[in-house]
Amino acid sequence: MHVKQVMHTRSRYTIGYLTGGIYTPKSGKSYNYRYRVKGQEYEATDNREKNMNTENGSRFLVEYDTLDPGVSTGHFAAAISDGMPDSPPNGWKTPPVPIPKIPSE
Repeated sequence: MHVKQVMHTRSRYTIGYLTGGIYTPKSGKSYNYRYRVKGQEYEATDNREKNMNTENGSRFLVEYDTLDPGVSTGHFAAAISDGMPDSPPNGWKTPPVPIPKIPSE
């Protein structure tokens, strides 16, 4: 948890793609996703958010650590439309779409 707290002090944003969901009794429903930073692809898992699109391939905002791009948070409810261009190789400095304040389910 501390790693993600530090990440927010030096984060950037990119586009993530939903790749599937998993259910565990302890954590509940989580979703797998992938994203790209500087040509390198990363995969991660995060908890479900209310009002998120659960369709595989759906696009959403990913916040990642600039010093360790493998550390990320999927903002699943912050949908990225298909019409929005790809993110820059180093990501955006500020989110290109609003991040909803939605509690996890």
